[in-house]
Amino acid sequence: MLNQKNIGTFSLKNLSMREFEALLIILKNEGKELPVIKTAIDTKFEHTSRTKGYDYINNL
Repeated sequence: MLNQKNIGTFSLKNLSMREFEALLIILKNEGKELPVIKTAIDTKFEHTSRTKGYDYINNL
């Protein structure tokens, strides 16, 4: 169940870990998992660079 704080809006910040994992499973089947992970990293660390999130993922 999605977080009820912001009904009508979607934000990766409002997802629980379980909801985020479920979203990644769905997106993985569509080949969109990496861009979502990159967006989540950029959002968490407030990156403004278009490639910094991917650099972080590649360093893992």
